Amino acid sequence: MNDFTKDTVPATAPTLRLNRPVQLTFLLLTTVFWMLAVGDLIGSRTLTTAAGWGGIVIGFCAIYTGLAQVLNEVYGRVVLPLGQMQQAA
Repeated sequence: MNDFTKDTVPATAPTLRLNRPVQLTFLLLTTVFWMLAVGDLIGSRTLTTAAGWGGIVIGFCAIYTGLAQVLNEVYGRVVLPLGQMQQAA
């Protein structure tokens, strides 16, 4: 298991209390790091290539998340939805 996986796994759990794009980004990130670690361990070029494509998807998720947060804050309304989590009462 690579160092990135060790750092990302514990950071993923707290994101479950945040908005959906952040959750998706971290869940995909954890999955991709596991795929890279396992692909490297067993020497699977297919698995590491699939993880690379997953990394591209993560990039799009992260760009959307960042852009949505900035635009929503600047304009004071929902420009791009983030699927906010409901606060427990």
